Parts: sequence; structure tokens; C-alpha cells
Amino acid sequence: MALLDLQQIPSPTAFPANIPANARLYVLSADSETLSPLFQDSHLTEMQANPVIADASGTFPALYVQNGEYRLILRSAQGRVLHQDVAISVRGPAREFATPNALRLDNALAYNGSTQTVAAGNVLRVIHGGFSYTVADENALAADIVTTGGVNLALTGRDQFCPEAFGAAGDGVSNDTAAWNAMLRAVARATAQGPAHIHARGRYLLDQLDGLSQFSGPDVQEDSVTFDLSGAYLIHSGNGAGILPLEGRSSSRARYEINGGVWQAHADTNWLIRGRDVRGSLFAPEALIGPSGCFGILLQNWRTWSENNGFGGARTLEGRKLGHILGFQGRLQAWAAALTEQGAPADADNYLGALSDDPAGQFGAFYYNTSVKKLRHNDGTAWLDQLVIDDVDASVSGKSFARTKIANLLSAGAFDEAKDGLAIHVDGASLYDSEIDGLRGNVGNDGGSLIWWNDNYARGTVIRNVGVEKANVGSAAHSVVFRTGPLFLTATAAPYLENISWTGGFAQATDPDAGVAVSTPFSEAFIDTQAGIPATVLSAGQLHGNSMVELALKTDSNLVMGRALVARKNASPAIRIEDCLAQRMTAGPWSRSDTASAMPVTALEGPRWLAPRSGSITGIVVLADQAALAGNCTVAARHNPGSAGSSGTSVGVSAALTTGETRSITRRPAGETRFAAGDEIYAVVTTDAAWTPENVTLRVAIEVQLDGDVIWGEENGALTIVTQADETLRVVSRVWKS
Repeated sequence: MALLDLQQIPSPTAFPANIPANARLYVLSADSETLSPLFQDSHLTEMQANPVIADASGTFPALYVQNGEYRLILRSAQGRVLHQDVAISVRGPAREFATPNALRLDNALAYNGSTQTVAAGNVLRVIHGGFSYTVADENALAADIVTTGGVNLALTGRDQFCPEAFGAAGDGVSNDTAAWNAMLRAVARATAQGPAHIHARGRYLLDQLDGLSQFSGPDVQEDSVTFDLSGAYLIHSGNGAGILPLEGRSSSRARYEINGGVWQAHADTNWLIRGRDVRGSLFAPEALIGPSGCFGILLQNWRTWSENNGFGGARTLEGRKLGHILGFQGRLQAWAAALTEQGAPADADNYLGALSDDPAGQFGAFYYNTSVKKLRHNDGTAWLDQLVIDDVDASVSGKSFARTKIANLLSAGAFDEAKDGLAIHVDGASLYDSEIDGLRGNVGNDGGSLIWWNDNYARGTVIRNVGVEKANVGSAAHSVVFRTGPLFLTATAAPYLENISWTGGFAQATDPDAGVAVSTPFSEAFIDTQAGIPATVLSAGQLHGNSMVELALKTDSNLVMGRALVARKNASPAIRIEDCLAQRMTAGPWSRSDTASAMPVTALEGPRWLAPRSGSITGIVVLADQAALAGNCTVAARHNPGSAGSSGTSVGVSAALTTGETRSITRRPAGETRFAAGDEIYAVVTTDAAWTPENVTLRVAIEVQLDGDVIWGEENGALTIVTQADETLRVVSRVWKS
């Protein structure tokens, strides 16, 4: 922008001092006959007519133009030429530019030797976006923007970190990587004074960014960086492994917060957001989108450990057409993955430890060399340096992801429905004292799982309200909600699962996991039984201490033969059978409204129930239509083991109503009060002489538990079953609790 000062412009001949009334000034481009745009204001927003007509005193209004080359022609009201310039250069004071890119591409600003000389401390403004920049020292080592003319500029104000201020187009077509990297460098420097805030609303095509780190300068300090990306699109170009890498350290904890944004993967993307050793951070994008077999958000332990991170939140975090929405990798798994990406295939099982010198090794083995601070990998002939990693804390396992909180995830149409961990993929990472609440996945019939848990320690972790939605699966559905990996076999503390569901579709009879919500190491076990002979379901020690699991036994045709809830307490070698869930039923409810002629009432019998097979009485429930006013009323279960209709005997299971009560319940352990097939079960009501009211309706239910097609047992710490005929059964688990 420049003020067209007619008396100050450089010209071979002076502009007339006395201008006649109503004279006309024509402003043209220097190299054409085109009239140039004129403006009434310094912001170049109000247009001015061209030619410009002088007022009655011969005065022209203030005129503003873009910096450039012009020709001026002054004519009288009658058209006579009064003055003419062949070419003049107009350059205004270096203060305002139309866009950040116009500022960045400017070659007229200079520290000396220019008509637009600037000095450190000068402030330049950009009209579009309202950004301000301070001129830095000519020898400054770091600058947010360097103009084409070599002027160093720093963005002014801590609330102005947006990619457009650093030259991003935000149109989804132009590659904005350079602008984003410049912004992130400025943000990292700004954290030395406190939290920094990034806001973006455009569509940005990006290579892998330099990211934010506490190990590669400029280092992020111990303060938060917030990304406000609501409505923005971040699109990976395919160059590099992903879009945004973040990194922390144990001694000074950077905190990152990502709110909003639709993150879109390329076919070659490995991850969209990657965090290493991050703590106290929040990841809440709007959506993570493929198609790509990548991770949406991948958290890795790299040097130390991670903790106190949150994912999702009040609104649903959607992952669509991805390999995995969230991934958690322990240090060994993360190192192995990085080596493999670099063409040095490695597996966490082949890690040899933190050593000061090369050990004996074989192809694929790797170790951390503490002398040179490098990961070294064996290619079959020699040990080769692969990754430089400083400040590794070899004294910790690198597994901890303590106090992780995940809420409201949606896995919508996975990239590959045969993959495990479509929503959450845990590999060698200990998510303990953590919470996963609210996860739904619309997956099909290719055998994948929403959660894959390959780790052996999850003390205090709760996974609740999780389900596979299969309403659109027509047949052969066999994906599961929760599947465990090989490290889970040695679990010392498993997560507690609550409200886990599998809905819709039709189970594939030949698949051990068909229709199963939870698939654990013993889910695919097949048991060949012989009638009347105990067979082992879980061997001693296979169910770890302080845990509980619901097991179901099914035939190949998916018929449930029996189901039981079994548990093992800490420091106890024995397995306890808590309940045989599929075998519980109720005899009743019965209702009786007879009125005795006098008190007390003795032996008022209810209807009799004929047991279809053997079992045990586990409880009795009595409900009255009005509260007792005085006295006692007792309802006792009776068992008639002989001929039908004869008098039975009390089994010691009874419930009593006393003053003020309308209900009474008594429960007994299964197996304590047995009966045989064909026996009669019924209830008998008695009162004492003080009982009132006399007219009361009682509803009585006797709870019984029938023996199933299998009988559960325990022998020397092992869980056993006995079948009534030779059977081949498979074991499936549905709920795990610790």
C-alpha cells in the first residue's frame, strides 16, 4: 500500500503546484493504457473513481495505490494536457500488506539502502486476517517469516498462531507444509513464556510435519500447546509416515491438546497423529478418516513411559475406513515397528536388552547400545546402527500407559474387517488404572475385533459399554468385541469388562468365536468328553488370581450345553463356581387368596411344581399386597421326593413377613438343597395367632437351579465338567472381571 502524494512523488518534472478547478487526474499502469485501481483508504477497501476530479479549489482527495510503477496524466476540465509522467515508482511506508504471502514474497523491504528501509522493532500489518509482525534483528537466528528481500519477521501476539499467518493457502490443493512447520517452530519458542494456542479453519494438504518435541529444537517447554481445529481438514499428502508427530520427556512434561479437525489419511499413511512419551494430553479430533490401514492416533513409549492421557470425550470420535482408531505400543513394540519401517525387520520378542557392546546375535535380533545411544539391528551377518535415541531410561520397562481415559469412540466401516483392534489396538502396553467407556463398531463378518489386548497387566482398568453392531450382517458373522493376544496368557491383572455386547447377524457355526463378545486364550479350546468322566476346562493356574470369567460350553451347532461364572481369589489355588447362569429358573410365581377361618394359619399349601430334572432350591421370594400390622407370617419351601400328592418335607428354605413388611427374600447356595427329576416342589404358609391383616394376598416364587447337560466341578485348582453323553464341546468366554 502507498499514499499517492502528488507533491512528493519522484518525477523528472515537478507536479503543478496550482491546479485548476475540476481538473482530471488519470492514473495508469506504467506499461499499458489501463487505468489502475485507486482507493480512498489505506486498507485498500474503498474504491476511488479514476480519473479523479479536483474540487473547486483545485484539490484532489487522498489517493492510495498498491506499490508499483505508474504513469500520471493531468488534464484541464476542457481536456488540455497540463502534466504528464512517463513512469514513476510509488512505494509507501512499509507498514501494511494485503496477505501474509504478499508480505513473505516482498523484495522491497530491506534493512538499509532502500526507499523502504526497516529496523528491528518496526511493526508490519497484514490486512487479510489482521496479523501483525515485528521486524527482528538482521542477525536473528530464528524468525517466523523471512521475506524474499531478507527481512526477519516475528509474529506478534500469542493468540495469532494460525497457519495462514505463516503463508498457508488453506485451500486443500496447495501444499501448506512449509507454513505449518514455520508456525510450529514459532509455537515451540512461545512456550518459553507460557501456553500457546493454535487455531486453524481451512483445508490443509500436508506432508509429515516437523511436529512438536522436547528433544529436537526448538524444544517445547513445560506448558501446554492447544490445537483449535474445529471445522478444519488436515489431509496427508502421502509424503512421510503421517501428519503430526508429538514428543515429550519425563523431566519436563509438555502437554498437548487437540480439539476438532477432520484428519484424512493417504493410502501410504502409517498414522495421522503420533505421540511418543506424552503425558497429560488430550486427543479429541472430530474424525479420523481413511481409506488406509493406518493408525488414527498412535501412542508409543519411546524413551520412558506415558500417562494421564485422554481420548475422545463429550462428543463421539469417529474413525472411518482405518486400520485402527487408537494404537498403544510399548517401547519394545515401538522400536521394532520403527526398525521394520526402515527396512530392518524386527519383532519385540527378539530384543536382547540394553547393552554396552554387541552381543552374539542372529538375523532380526536388535538391542539398545548404551555406549553410542543407538538401536542396533542384526542383518544376519553384522550389527548395524539403525536409530539414534538419546536419553533412554533403561531402568524402566517402557510399558506403562497409566491412567488412560478413552470415551465415546465409533469405528465406522473398518478398512480391513479381518484386523484385530479396529478401534483400540494394545500391543505390549500396560493400560492400568485406566477407563474405556463407550465404544461401538459397525463391523462385518471377517473375524476382526474392536479391541485387541496384547499385554499382561491392566490392574484397575475398566472397559464398559462396548458393543459390535451387526444389524447389517446377513450371515456368517463372527467378529468379536474383545480379543486377547499371546502376552495375555501370562496376565497378572486383566481388565474388568462390563456391559459388553454383540448384536445382529447370524453366527457361523464352525467358528469358535461365532457370536462371542469376548475371546480369551481359552476361547478356542475344544474339549472331548466321555459320559460321566470329569474333563478339564481350565487347568490349574490358567485363570489368574482375583478374576472372574463367564464361560459357555457350546456344540459345533452353537447349542449351549452349559454356562457358568467361575472365579479365583488372590492367594487361593482353588477355582470357585459362582453361578451356573444358563440353568437358573423360577417355579412360580404363585398366588393364593384363601382366608383362614381363624388364626393361626397352618400348612396353607400352594400349587405343586414338578421338577423336569435334578437341581437345587436356591431361594424363596414372598410379596404381600399390604404391610403386616402385627404378628408373623412364614412361607417355607417343601420337597416331596416320592409319589405325587403326598406330604413333603421342609428343606430349610423359608421367608418371613413381620410388622411393616410387604416382602421377604431368602437365598441359598446352589447345590445345598438338592432334588431329583420328578420330585414335587411347593410352598406352605403359616402364621402365628397375632398375625393381621387377615385378608392379604401373597405371591410366592421358589427359585430353583436345574442341573444342565454338563455338571461343573473343581478338582485340585482345575475347572472340570461332566457330561451325560460323549460330546465334543468348545469353550467361549463372554465377560472378564478383575
